[in-house]
Amino acid sequence: MGFRFQKRIKLGKGFGLNISKSSITPSYRNKKGSLSPKGYSLRTGIPGLSYRKTFGKAKNSGCLVLLVVVFSIPVLSVVVSCKGDIQNRNNSMNLNNNSIDFEIIKEEKDLTFQKTNIEIRLKEEVSLVQLKHIALKLKKERSSLKKLWIFYYLPEHELGNGAWATTHFKPDLKVEILGATKESRIELNSRKVTGHVIHIWKDNDAIMPSKIYLVEENKNLVIKTVYAKSSLTSSGELVEKVTQKTHNGLVQYDCKNNHGEYYIIEENGNLGLYDNSGKFKEAIKEN
Repeated sequence: MGFRFQKRIKLGKGFGLNISKSSITPSYRNKKGSLSPKGYSLRTGIPGLSYRKTFGKAKNSGCLVLLVVVFSIPVLSVVVSCKGDIQNRNNSMNLNNNSIDFEIIKEEKDLTFQKTNIEIRLKEEVSLVQLKHIALKLKKERSSLKKLWIFYYLPEHELGNGAWATTHFKPDLKVEILGATKESRIELNSRKVTGHVIHIWKDNDAIMPSKIYLVEENKNLVIKTVYAKSSLTSSGELVEKVTQKTHNGLVQYDCKNNHGEYYIIEENGNLGLYDNSGKFKEAIKEN
């Protein structure tokens, strides 16, 4: 049996280098998942279940280029960009006699690359047509810029953890709703689960929203996670039999999986989702 050498050097803010006998590759990790030249992995919030995508094979020189791009762009941005020049600006526009309210909460312009990143808080879910009109309005106001990267969040979404929708000019316009539509969220809230419901939590994930139920069924404790239909998932229900124990004065629920993932009811009543690295998500108590 041969020996296998592999080491990860942390570079800060989730970036790092994976060093093995054959290559050195960059990677990025956060609580949502990881990204490297080999592919990416996204946490779903379900113990033992993640979404993985593998890229085609690339030469090591491609990895080096990725590393240079990843780390040089932020440096250039510090030197030549005009960051945060528009923040917390309320906007409103009419479309077919319907008012669309949104707020620009952050904008970072990079004059070197003639681009800007805009983060927007919507008052509620909107349609693809409405997103297109918002994007065209913003592009008209920034006609000197070739590329606009626009990210949309609903009121309950945390910034930086995935956007509900995007409208990107690169330079052609592409409009996408990544998370659940208004109809899908209504369907999620109306669904019922079997068994005696003990607790309910809501995961307001921008892309994969769900409701988590702790129920007693057939003399067993069961956690049922019900997902809304989105760009990544179909509506459905995941059932996990769990065992209860106490950990540091808090109630913990363990389920059989190969990833060391488990649940803890926090002091505030919310449901924490944990693995061997610690907590990676928290669902809000609903009752």
